[in-house]
Amino acid sequence: MLVLLGSPPDDAGVDVRVRTNVRAYLRAGCGLWLPVGEWRNTVTTLGLTRLAQWWGGSSNTAGNPGVLAPPGYVALGTGTGTPSTADQFMFAETDGTRAALTYTLLLTTTTELVATSYTTTQANGTWTEVGLWDSDVGSATVGTGGVSSGTTTLPLGASAPAVTGGSTPGLYTTAYVSDGTNSEYISIATSAAADASSWTLQANLQYAHAAATPIVVFNGTLWAHASLSPSLVKPNGQSLLLQWSATFAAA
Repeated sequence: MLVLLGSPPDDAGVDVRVRTNVRAYLRAGCGLWLPVGEWRNTVTTLGLTRLAQWWGGSSNTAGNPGVLAPPGYVALGTGTGTPSTADQFMFAETDGTRAALTYTLLLTTTTELVATSYTTTQANGTWTEVGLWDSDVGSATVGTGGVSSGTTTLPLGASAPAVTGGSTPGLYTTAYVSDGTNSEYISIATSAAADASSWTLQANLQYAHAAATPIVVFNGTLWAHASLSPSLVKPNGQSLLLQWSATFAAA
């Protein structure tokens, strides 16, 4: 349970806290949704900051509407570790799993539920983490002349998004070079502003990539992050429903 907004210095008022959980359900054919797991979730500092900004009117005033995007996407990953309030990214998000919310529902006056569903052919595999995001993935391309294997410098085409570098999982941007049988995941070593001409990577590229090869960038604001232990297994031929609930209560 995490503090969302503390009371004023004179101790007037009430502390408000937010608690969230993730639940998964599988369904074969047209059968019933069967629960397969529930995991405690970590709300990130970025997520709490967004909530506090919204509460203060940063995104819901007539003169400043819609500035702060609400949570709208869920993604799955294969990374391991202990989620932290400091996380800005998932440990190892998997390409093709970031999906828009299917629906939102106010369960009670203090509990909101959001959900994302995957079809029988989507997101098949074994998953060890899940994240709640406010946007879809970003995009970039390999720059003019392409890039050789064995280098940590990746040249970029125009309009590449800003990325965050580092060495601690959860605190650096990851991306996916979508190049058929030569596709690969990459991790950013050094932060770079939007429209940078190149990125510095943590490890050498495994493959050469031609100019204009698309790159999927796992960016956005990570509102919440959960480790799935035991792992979530989604078989081919079954649908998956992920439900994220948030409850607000006095401390």
